[in-house]
Amino acid sequence: MKLNFPDYDIKLSREGERIKVFDEIRRKWMVLTPEEWVRQHLLCFLRQSCGVPVGVLSVEKGLKVNNVSKRIDVAVYDRSGNPVMICECKRPEIKLDEKVFEQIFVYNLPLGVEYLLVTNGLKHLCGRLRGDDFEFVHSIPTFDQLNLTMKG
Repeated sequence: MKLNFPDYDIKLSREGERIKVFDEIRRKWMVLTPEEWVRQHLLCFLRQSCGVPVGVLSVEKGLKVNNVSKRIDVAVYDRSGNPVMICECKRPEIKLDEKVFEQIFVYNLPLGVEYLLVTNGLKHLCGRLRGDDFEFVHSIPTFDQLNLTMKG
């Protein structure tokens, strides 16, 4: 499926009836689901268009929220190893609504990152959290922008 990202050379393979995609961050083949397709495109976009180094990305990072295990689809860290943006990927047919943002806000409770991004591959919504104020930003920040905002 064509997504609202530039075209990337994403490695695919067939294993019987299953199609797999190679995840450059986890360094392993993953079953290709619609959500995984979105996640792999987001990872390529962050690396190739936003200048995010591979070493500061994590995929499906586990965390506890109110003693419940959760997983962040993609996290971006600054040069000091502090999380600066978390991303939630949905299948293309999932509408990005208040419920999706509630999910990422809950995931952010123990982290307190400044930038939150949700995408279904067709639409990307990114916002900046400052205290109790949340405002949408016009574009996904570059790695340099993420690091600058943490200093100022």
